[in-house]
Amino acid sequence: MRKAVITAVMLVFFCILCGFTPRMPEMFDGADLFTAEEEERLLEEAEKTEERTRTQIIFLTYEDAGGRSAEKYTDDFCDDREFGYGGDEEKAFMMLAIDMDNREVYVKTGGTAIARVTDREIEYILDGIFEWMPDGDYVRAAEAFLEAAEKALEEDIFNEASADGEYEYDAGERGQNRNDYGSKQEKESVTVTDIFIRFLISMAAGGTAVGLMLLRRKTGNRPGNAAYMASSPRVIRRSDRYINTTVVKTRINTDKHSGSSGGGSGGSFHTSSGGSSYGGGGRSF
Repeated sequence: MRKAVITAVMLVFFCILCGFTPRMPEMFDGADLFTAEEEERLLEEAEKTEERTRTQIIFLTYEDAGGRSAEKYTDDFCDDREFGYGGDEEKAFMMLAIDMDNREVYVKTGGTAIARVTDREIEYILDGIFEWMPDGDYVRAAEAFLEAAEKALEEDIFNEASADGEYEYDAGERGQNRNDYGSKQEKESVTVTDIFIRFLISMAAGGTAVGLMLLRRKTGNRPGNAAYMASSPRVIRRSDRYINTTVVKTRINTDKHSGSSGGGSGGSFHTSSGGSSYGGGGRSF
């Protein structure tokens, strides 16, 4: 018991030190579409997806949207809570929302997941979900969501340009996002052991550096004032010459942030009333 407590305390300490915030999958079944056993099974599968993709998975169902669209309802829902896997620069999450009031399924992305999942991949995820939605099989629909979401987060599903070039990918920012967050071969989940080993390595490196500095330090007698007075002073003349100054100005285009939606290397996004950016899309059933 004592060992477990110490391990938990160390995990919290190092997570704070590294700016890393682990988040578990969450289930908000307001419409009571899943049994307790089904919820448990979905959360177990979602946890595996989260570890592989570094993206928090959230399930949300509700019966009353309060006159709001699925997009608006989920915006407000996310604004009121803190979701997202990783530090402040990541905050990656993907949500499956089933709106029984508007009869709509909405897939929502946040944080770095916005740039990692394109609009076309959102449609791909919805296609998987709607293999089961018309039959009212919500569990299979949620399982299909997990499978398709993991594939979208880890791979470039559509690596060829469409007829109009809308979905052509390049090797720039989007490729970097995939390498950082979605590679099956290179990505490993952060564990307590990993963090502790990194801490020990940093301590060992620091101790070695300090030890070498102490060994090289000279501790002999310092010369007295006479030693300095005996030598004649020498003044070296130095001068600086000003040549010119060059100022480069670059105009930053903020058009895509000034409206309600935008795009980039990943999917399109919009800004909620709370000032947060979200991506995703929905489909009626």
